[in-house]
Amino acid sequence: RAVTCRNYCRAYCIGWNYRYHRIQRYFRNIPDVAWNIFDAADSPVTVILDGADGVAPSLIAEDGSLGIRVTRDQFSHDICYRLQKPLVSTSANISGEPTARTFREISEEIKSQVDYICSFRRGDNIPGNPSRIIKLGLDNSVKIIR
Repeated sequence: RAVTCRNYCRAYCIGWNYRYHRIQRYFRNIPDVAWNIFDAADSPVTVILDGADGVAPSLIAEDGSLGIRVTRDQFSHDICYRLQKPLVSTSANISGEPTARTFREISEEIKSQVDYICSFRRGDNIPGNPSRIIKLGLDNSVKIIR
């Protein structure tokens, strides 16, 4: 089940929150350009990489890829640091519906299906932006999804 926080992405992802040296645990090969993207990111970015390994099979897409969301959000970082594990999350909106930009915009249908909802920043009215999504192939192909 999902844990809903202010930072969420549209695809399954591991939010390792700029502790990306550990990303190597979850992929057989990581293109060099991925490290450049993580280093240059000044806002949340999800990078989808091929060859996912070492995660639950239900997290891996049919093509063998998995999205990694990098954020410098301190709250998310602290959770990952204390757990010493990445967070796994799904979208905070129903496919085809508009992306929720605040907690209040997350539908009750979504909220009722999760095991836990963080209380931190529920009252924030400042809309967040969804992460950029970039798919990188092992052949060095780059596809901007959002």
